[in-house]
Formats: sequence, C-alpha cells, structure tokens
Amino acid sequence: MGDPCILVIDDESAIAELIGDFFESMGYSVKTVTDSRDAVRMAKEFRPHLITLDLQMPEVDGFELLRAFKADPDTAGIPVIIVSVLAREVERQGLLSAAQAILSKPIDFRTLRERVDRYTTKDGAGPA
Repeated sequence: MGDPCILVIDDESAIAELIGDFFESMGYSVKTVTDSRDAVRMAKEFRPHLITLDLQMPEVDGFELLRAFKADPDTAGIPVIIVSVLAREVERQGLLSAAQAILSKPIDFRTLRERVDRYTTKDGAGPA
C-alpha cells in the first residue's frame, strides 16, 4: 500500500503548497485543492486519511464543506483539521465539534504535526 494521503483544501495556492510540502516531507502523499467546488469530489475520489480545511473559501465556505463531508457516508469518517485565521473565534464559540482539531493561521507546524500524527498512521491504515 502507498503512503497515506492527505487532502489539503485552501483557496490560497501558496498556502496549500506550503502545507502540502510539509506533509510530503513527513512521508505523506498529498493532494491539494484550491476550489471548494472540487473539494468534496476529490475527497470521494482519493479517500484521504485526513483533510486539512480552510474556512474562508470562495463559492462554498469551509463550514459548508465540513457539513458536506460529515453528511456523506463516503467521507464522514475522514478526520478533518481546520486550519484557518478564524480558528480562535470558531473554537471559542464551540461551532465545529465535527472537526478533530482547529488550528490558527499562521500555522504552527509542530502543532500541526502532532495533530496529524494523532489522527493518521504511517502504515496507511487510516486514523490511529
């Protein structure tokens, strides 16, 4: 089996690439998407072991994407880590109980690594 896959969803391609490069350096296979309209399709197609999700997306925002992932049996079990400038406000209001973790931008990559390690395994078996 190949490396476990992580789907990175962020409308800013530079940030998606930065996060993707970080995960690749950890040995993960990475798919990035900057268009929220493609995010659910890609999650269903690639069946990632984990998704990182920005909340401020055009067209369909991250809140709607999270609801769509959790409502679909094909993607409902995939752990989602929110990575957004809105993280502190959302966390304070307790709005995202469907997400496994909420991290603020700018990204603390050490914390991101800890959260990813908590919800994936390196043998490709999915959540730890």
